[in-house]
Amino acid sequence: MGQTVMTTDDPVIANPSRNDADGSLPSGWALTAFQQGLEAVSAGTPFTSNPYPPDSNQAAMWEGGWQNGETERQSAASVQEGSPG
Repeated sequence: MGQTVMTTDDPVIANPSRNDADGSLPSGWALTAFQQGLEAVSAGTPFTSNPYPPDSNQAAMWEGGWQNGETERQSAASVQEGSPG
């Protein structure tokens, strides 16, 4: 089996330096699938609610964003649990 290589024409992913200094997107740009996945975790959206067609690049990017957001959420929760109260 060969390795899957993802490519994108998405300008934010292809050239992340085009983001504004504060991390926001320039005016008129939409969130990338990865960013949508990150935000889905904050909104409580389950992993199984990926809005993109299965096996598409967008679906894989959304899943990556969701997984990244979930890891960050779990890390933050473990830090809060371990902090002196």
